[in-house]
Amino acid sequence: PSARHFSGPRVHHQVPNAGHNLPQEEPSAFASAVLELAHLRSPSGGM
Repeated sequence: PSARHFSGPRVHHQVPNAGHNLPQEEPSAFASAVLELAHLRSPSGGM
């Protein structure tokens, strides 16, 4: 996805060996990405 389609914080991750169901196929990568986004959106995270 292109950054021009997003107005807020955005991070792009590529997860090898994962398909369309990331939470089931790579749960630790999914959880890490969710926590990273939560940090970006928190008052102390710079948003």
